[in-house]
Amino acid sequence: MTLAEALNSNTSAARLAEILDLNNQKICQAIATNPNTSSKVLLELFKNYPLEVLKNPSLNLILLEIPDFLEQLLSASYLFLRRSKDLPPFILEAAINHPEPKIQHFLILECNLPAQYLKRLLFKLANNEYSIIRKLVAENKNTPISLLKKLANDRNSDVRISAVRNRNMPTHFREKILKELASDRNSKVRISVAQNKHTPISLLEKLASDRNSKVRISVAENKHTPIYLLEELASDRNSEVRISVVHNRKTPIYLLEKLANDENGYLLQSIAARPNIPIYLQERMIEKLAETPEDEIRYYLTLNPNLPIHIVQKLAMDRSARVCYSIVKHPKIDSKTIELLFEKKQFKPNDRDREEIIDAIELEIKRLNWTSKRARQYLNEKYGRSKLGAINNQELFEFWQDLASLECKTYPTSLQPDVFDDLEDIMILN
Repeated sequence: MTLAEALNSNTSAARLAEILDLNNQKICQAIATNPNTSSKVLLELFKNYPLEVLKNPSLNLILLEIPDFLEQLLSASYLFLRRSKDLPPFILEAAINHPEPKIQHFLILECNLPAQYLKRLLFKLANNEYSIIRKLVAENKNTPISLLKKLANDRNSDVRISAVRNRNMPTHFREKILKELASDRNSKVRISVAQNKHTPISLLEKLASDRNSKVRISVAENKHTPIYLLEELASDRNSEVRISVVHNRKTPIYLLEKLANDENGYLLQSIAARPNIPIYLQERMIEKLAETPEDEIRYYLTLNPNLPIHIVQKLAMDRSARVCYSIVKHPKIDSKTIELLFEKKQFKPNDRDREEIIDAIELEIKRLNWTSKRARQYLNEKYGRSKLGAINNQELFEFWQDLASLECKTYPTSLQPDVFDDLEDIMILN
């Protein structure tokens, strides 16, 4: 009976509002298309039943009474605009002219608008007060050349950058704009020029001497930067610029050999990580990395499964607990090296670095051949707590010292990765 009322064009607006059941799809669809349904109920139904509401025979009459009703509907829901090809022209017109930026943003990014509507939308939005909207126009593959030229001179740097990057931008005009942007006061703009694959070499030469190191980094990373400029940047005072030269796949081996004499550990790590690097150079880098003062660099070195055995043995005697904790899981480590590591106790965690202390504690637990249950029991005996997370750094460091002082007659013969499989129990300590 209720569905029949919803379908009946003689049912009053008050009765339709009374029988509305948002959990009943058929009733909602029927009321959405009923000519007597009030504008208030149609607005409520629009979010889930937009096409039905748009087909309502009384919609034109409602628009005469409430001229901005379409705007209200679109503000309530606009996701259905993805189906733009199935929508009537009047709703597309309303969407294009809607005052809310989020709807216009959605139209450009998510909707495959018919060509005539998209062109009108792009021209309209090229003058939008919001730079994020103008930027979308500048990025759009369908934006006409006339608009791109206009946006290339926009007051907003992001808009100008996007216009120059657009593949529809004519080459001669792009180079003209790039030349202007290369002298822009905003370093973000100059960085974009340095990254652009269309930037002429003459401009890259200029930007390679830019006062901002991030601009020089971008030149160093650009795969179109000529080798003679990479040679110049390989001697840059900023280590990040030199590292960017290493990352550039165009950088020749002879230049990597020169950079291999650098003292920066992160740069050496970058060389060692380069694909297809000659074996002799990789081995040279590994030797230097094992000597670097940066604990983090030596730690990452332990993750390399191809380390020579003598480097594995060297890192097992490292002063960093994190390095030692990691190297015992290395596939090339032998039981004799493990025994030396435990006996000499070369490593000592930083008493202010909580993670490093916890690494050292876990290493001692393995040395003692304890289960995590035994470790929690021992911790509880000392501090009345069974989780490492419940004690402060000083107590944590004291707990490590206590474990390190305990003797174990039998050293583990192997600490391969499978020994560390029971991480869930170990992490309970954290």
